[in-house]
Amino acid sequence: MNDEEELHHAAVFAAIEAQIPDAVYEIGEVPAPAPSRYAVVVSSPGDWEQVRFTADKAALRSTHTVYCVGDDAKAARWVARRVRVALKDVRLTIAGRHVFRPDPWISRPIALERDGLYPLPFGVIQFDLLSEPA
Repeated sequence: MNDEEELHHAAVFAAIEAQIPDAVYEIGEVPAPAPSRYAVVVSSPGDWEQVRFTADKAALRSTHTVYCVGDDAKAARWVARRVRVALKDVRLTIAGRHVFRPDPWISRPIALERDGLYPLPFGVIQFDLLSEPA
């Protein structure tokens, strides 16, 4: 990831962490034992789009996937609600960039992960984040 791409990820991560302190992780970094409810944030490198014919800078669109995990379905839904509060109707701040609200917003129902040591309920929220030079 380059600097702008990393800033997109950091902005999303920080917004969720403000709602779920000490329980937001990168993929592969969930501690053992895991908390009873937590989120894992995975971000794409992003795609650059030319937004103005006269500009030499482009907009960046990145896709972010948040896995909302809990010991039970209720805890996983709680995490999903906190993620929605953190991001759904909020404009994130990235220095030097104008950031649009996360869109489109896709969420999936709570499912059961059966591949681990014990079944673990989780939900998925996915959205695009678009920013352009300020």
